[in-house]
Parts: sequence; structure tokens; C-alpha cells
Amino acid sequence: MKPDKPPTFPATSKPGPAKPYDSLLDPLPLPDVTESDTDTAWGLWEASVEGTEKKPGAEAPPDFEPTVPVDLDKLFPKS
Repeated sequence: MKPDKPPTFPATSKPGPAKPYDSLLDPLPLPDVTESDTDTAWGLWEASVEGTEKKPGAEAPPDFEPTVPVDLDKLFPKS
């Protein structure tokens, strides 16, 4: 025999405990960001990368001495 209407459950006055944040499953919270002056921001970015572009065919000056492989057998003789 089927009941005529589905059972009703009483409403709870308190919400359940908050679910803890799970870094593997939950997405990262995103900050609310608004750009106030995009032209100035792009101008600063372009000025900062302007000098970092490499010219084709130009070699970077060496800023360290070349390394030489060491014969490890001389440093650690076999006993």
C-alpha cells in the first residue's frame, strides 16, 4: 500500500556545520579585481619589457667563467 502523500520533514532553524575547504576538490577563490586605468598599466608593462627583447643574432655576454669537467677518479680514488 502506497501512502497518499510523501512524508514532510520539519524545517531546521540552524544550518549544518560549514564544509571545510578542500584544496584538491574546491576551486581557488578569485579576488574581485577592477582595472581603473588600463592604458597606464599597459604602458608600464610595455616599458618594462622593451629592453628585455633579444635582438636576432646577438650573443649575450658571458657573465661566468666556463666550467671544465673534473676527473672524479682523481678526487675519489678507488680503494
